[in-house]
Amino acid sequence: MTIAELLGMPFDMQLLGKLTLSVATILFVSLVFRFYNSRAQNRRRGRERIQQRGVQATRGTYSACNTEQEPQSKAAKEESDGENHFQESSEKPLQESLKNANSALKRGPPETMGLDSYSDIANLEAPEEPQVETVARAKFLHFPENMGNAELESLAGKLDLGNCLEALTLAKKHGHTGLQQAALRVMSDNYLQVLRDPGLFGWLKAGERDQIQTQRMKGRKWLVVADMDSPDWSRRPSQSMYLESESVKLSSIYYYDDYKDTWHLHTHIPQEVLSKGCAMCTMDNYLFIAVGFQGSDREATPSKKVYCYNPVTSIWSEISPMNEARPHCKLVALQGYIYAIGGECLSTVERYDPRTNRWTFVAPLPNETFAVAHKATACNGELFVAGGTLRYTLLRYNPKTNTWRENMTVGSKDKTTEMVAVRNFLYRFDVSPLGISVYRFHAVARLWYECSSLRLPHCTAFQCVAMDNIIYCVSRQFTLRFLADEVSPSFVAQDLKVLSPAKGILFPFVLVLPDRTTQQTCV
Repeated sequence: MTIAELLGMPFDMQLLGKLTLSVATILFVSLVFRFYNSRAQNRRRGRERIQQRGVQATRGTYSACNTEQEPQSKAAKEESDGENHFQESSEKPLQESLKNANSALKRGPPETMGLDSYSDIANLEAPEEPQVETVARAKFLHFPENMGNAELESLAGKLDLGNCLEALTLAKKHGHTGLQQAALRVMSDNYLQVLRDPGLFGWLKAGERDQIQTQRMKGRKWLVVADMDSPDWSRRPSQSMYLESESVKLSSIYYYDDYKDTWHLHTHIPQEVLSKGCAMCTMDNYLFIAVGFQGSDREATPSKKVYCYNPVTSIWSEISPMNEARPHCKLVALQGYIYAIGGECLSTVERYDPRTNRWTFVAPLPNETFAVAHKATACNGELFVAGGTLRYTLLRYNPKTNTWRENMTVGSKDKTTEMVAVRNFLYRFDVSPLGISVYRFHAVARLWYECSSLRLPHCTAFQCVAMDNIIYCVSRQFTLRFLADEVSPSFVAQDLKVLSPAKGILFPFVLVLPDRTTQQTCV
């Protein structure tokens, strides 16, 4: 007799199937809930064990001279019992990240590799727990906690981005000032890499972040000039030997010794950085160069590439490219960002954030602006752009409101060749057949007036840079100094030595160069 007959109901196979399916569904949902509840409890217990162990969870992963894994201790083995679910969900991604970081290190330091080489390391996901992390996305180097002063002192010469954070923590724990300053010095020498890495920069206190940034600007400032003479790749192959020797001679960066009135060679410019229509600026004692055109004169194409030079380590690297190719643009640094303004047939403006290594668009230049014919600088927390319009207006950009405004007309019959900011003043250098006329504009009072002039027949175009209250005007024909005094600004009568080896367009800037006698400890 069937169940349906016992219940006094007609036999219906369809109804019986629905009842069976409902019971099976309820059982399945119950089993799934119990499984995930048990797994969540295992994860929570595993996190509690990791927090108790702290940074010691990374011990034995890597040693100072050997990257092989050390044997697991008996205590660690006992603690690992019952953590299979946690290990599968947490430790496996961490081990894969460490493996990827090690393989990246074998290819070379991040700065010495090409585009995206450093991002391969930086894009490794940080673990959820701050105690378990890949330090600087590099190799682990564990230092014993119980170290004497002599051992701590010996570590100063063995620091790099892979162990400087651990050394800093150890130095603060033992109160060793020398090792602490050495670790901060390594971070300062490689400031951009530290800034991009939240796993390293995020562990620093606010005072330490300010210290490694200001440390880069400590030292003697130098007037530095880049001779940007792009080689002509259309020459015959038989002239390759001559071209190589000529590029070494012409494509260089020089610095000026004002004590001896002499120019000295600092370094050579890589061939891929050389270009026509380039732009450059400095920020945090780094030199940034936006490539104008790439390729030979006949096959030159606009480029989006941007390169960075670290004078402390003497290393060139390629940062994230701009969103648009913009030959003959202007690069200006303002409040920790770099702005690329205009360019050929462009009125757009984009901003580079060194923390994210990305360019983003901001408000474009106002209408009726010729994007190539302008001069740009930063003053009093704003960007100023002169020229580039039929009415000779002065444009000012406020980064807080992301807006451009037009100021009073600065009309002049002369050709504006350069504009530089010193404190709250803008200095505009106009060239006429009689020489150079200097106009000054107060960023707060918003008033232009002529403050100085210099008779200089047959004056050619030049570019300027400010170092403290001195403005240097540099060209292949002269090197002038202008005293930007608030009361009586004027040219200094003394003639400075001309950079005679230069053959291309000269771009002056200011850098703090390292002492040649100082030993370099990090690339």
